[in-house]
Amino acid sequence: EYDVYDHDYSKEECAPGPEGSNQKYYRGSIDRDKHGRKCLRWDSDLVKDWFDDSQYPDSGLENNNFCRNPDDNDYGAWCFVNGGDGADFSYCNIPDCRRPAPAWCVNDKQTCGCANVNQADYRGDISVDAYGRECESWDADWITEDYLEGNKCRNPYPDWKDRAWCYNKGGNFWQDYSYCDVPMCDPELCVPSCGKPNEQTTGCPSFLQADECCENDDDGCKCRYFKEACLKSLDNNNTDFCDDALACYEDSGDSNGRCVQYDQMLAEFPREVVAKAVAESCCEFAGWPDNHCLCDLYTYTEKDLDFGDDQKRETCLESRKRLTVLHYLDNFFYPNTGGDYWYNNTGWTDRKPDCERFGITCDDFDNIIEIRLRNNNLTGVGAFDYLRLLELKILDLAENKLSGYVIPGATLPLRSLVHIDISDNEFIGHADMSFSSATLYANFSHNKFTSVSFKSFNAAYETMQVVDLSNNEIVQDASNVLRNLPSKIERLNLNNNFISGAFPSPFPSFENMRHFTMANNYINGPLPDFSRSTPRVRTLDLSNQTQIDSGGLTGTISADFSNLDDLLVLNLASNRLTYISSDLGGLD
Repeated sequence: EYDVYDHDYSKEECAPGPEGSNQKYYRGSIDRDKHGRKCLRWDSDLVKDWFDDSQYPDSGLENNNFCRNPDDNDYGAWCFVNGGDGADFSYCNIPDCRRPAPAWCVNDKQTCGCANVNQADYRGDISVDAYGRECESWDADWITEDYLEGNKCRNPYPDWKDRAWCYNKGGNFWQDYSYCDVPMCDPELCVPSCGKPNEQTTGCPSFLQADECCENDDDGCKCRYFKEACLKSLDNNNTDFCDDALACYEDSGDSNGRCVQYDQMLAEFPREVVAKAVAESCCEFAGWPDNHCLCDLYTYTEKDLDFGDDQKRETCLESRKRLTVLHYLDNFFYPNTGGDYWYNNTGWTDRKPDCERFGITCDDFDNIIEIRLRNNNLTGVGAFDYLRLLELKILDLAENKLSGYVIPGATLPLRSLVHIDISDNEFIGHADMSFSSATLYANFSHNKFTSVSFKSFNAAYETMQVVDLSNNEIVQDASNVLRNLPSKIERLNLNNNFISGAFPSPFPSFENMRHFTMANNYINGPLPDFSRSTPRVRTLDLSNQTQIDSGGLTGTISADFSNLDDLLVLNLASNRLTYISSDLGGLD
């Protein structure tokens, strides 16, 4: 719960301000750092030993402990947390607010008319022709266009006349008209005809089309124009019109949201400018590019999208350089996880060589290849900070009391990791399932993760076989959760979450899937044709989706299930299915 301080609650969930403002305008009440640790009050004695809040007036520091950026830090809002020996600086996890389109993108119909519609859009007050003669009123007896008001220059016939005009004062025949001297608008501020492409270099015309051509509730129509506007912006090395386009895609609800959305955009628009946006939103952590992530991205774009070979060579060579982190285990891992209170810390307290410590296994070259500290009373946050053990194959931290966020990309430097198990802890927030090409098994079950994302360009997309995210608090839509699942996945467990909505249609194809379980969620809608999408499945458990009134799978259990020759367990209990085909025979 938040303490009740005087502050502005108008931007609770995101940081407002223009791109590049570094979240310095954030005035919400998020009071935990990126690991989930409680922030200290800015006026507390611990903080004052390191930081004088009086030097930063009007920065939102008064009487609170909320995340702020008073010193315009390049990497966003931050706060101090209790580090045991004093106040520790730490960044917060605050997404940027959706930004409006640039203020200059306005179709000003009062001062000019657009050439692409022959000034039919002009709505200004000019009422004299190009020679300065007064225009006749449109409601004169001899004029048929009496639906127009006043005597202002207009062009009701853009297919016949190429600019605004009016009838001559005192005339009496339809040929008694003259063109007006109405200025032409900047083409980049003009709206193309509905359905017509934007031929300008800026995204503004496409953005304006969404308003002119779409009904208020027609999100599909608007998104088509918003996406075109965003692509134009990316071509110009900016993101002026991309926030509205990104809102057309599912996000993760946190600072990882833009990465998830740009990844979806890359799948829909496989272009280099979109790949660049993916690189910036997915592969930069605390302001620094991660060459492992970039190597995965450019390997994917070169292989599947036929571009990015130059970037791949450079970044992949850089990612293979050995990183030396001196005393990592002693300076970071051991103190961050409450090492003095472990059940067994033999070899750790007296700083014996790494390979002689409890829970560590090394190879013949003294490289750490296994860390097994299951059920050893590990606590605290930051267990993955600075984790750069390149030869590590197995990481088992299950059944402890580790908490806080797992920073996106934290596992990417573990290029040899085959098996990771962090189940039965207290991790929260977003589960970023980004791993190396070596990773086969990931168990994130029995935590408090609220969202999850897989990335199509991540190296593990083609290798990972087992994913367990059961018994968390995932609240996403089913189609979002199942997006970009590893192509060779064999076992997926999503039981006991809060996943809702219908399955994606068509359901993705997973030829190797053996066990697929999503029991005890809130899924609705029809059953997919699993005989086509998961032809080798053995266990299929989608039971108990009726925990809320709107939940429950509906429709029939078709005869196609009989084509699942390897199926041993099918559990569809506690749904709203109405019919089972007699062709299923004795299948239970």
